[in-house]
Amino acid sequence: MFDAALIGDIYEAAAVPDRWLAVLQTLAERLGAQGSNLIRIGPQGMAITSTDGVRTMTDEFLRSGLNTQNTRVGRLLERGAHPGFLTDSDLHSPHELATLPIYAEFLTLHRADAGRPR
Repeated sequence: MFDAALIGDIYEAAAVPDRWLAVLQTLAERLGAQGSNLIRIGPQGMAITSTDGVRTMTDEFLRSGLNTQNTRVGRLLERGAHPGFLTDSDLHSPHELATLPIYAEFLTLHRADAGRPR
C-alpha cells in the first residue's frame, strides 16, 4: 500500500507540526482505526496530538495514570531503528496483552469492538 502522497504528507508534517492532525486522521481512516495519536517529547515536555476519534479516550488514559506504566515505549526503544510502524502485538506476547495493567485495565476495555460478539 505504497502511497507517495501520504509519505510526502508525513515528511511535510515533520517539518510543519500543525499538519500532523490531518496526517493522523488520514492514517486512521485508511487503517479503519478509531483514531490515532502522535506523542512527542522535547524540551517543553510531552505534547500529544489526537484525532477526534480518540481524544476523549486519550485524556481519560492520561488521567488514569496508566501512562506511567506504558511498556510500549520501552519495547519500541529496545527494538532500535525500525523502518515502519509496529503494533502492540509486535511488542508484547498474548499473555502480556491479557494481563499487563495498561491493557487489562484500559486499552482492551476501550477497543472499538469491545463488547461486540466475536
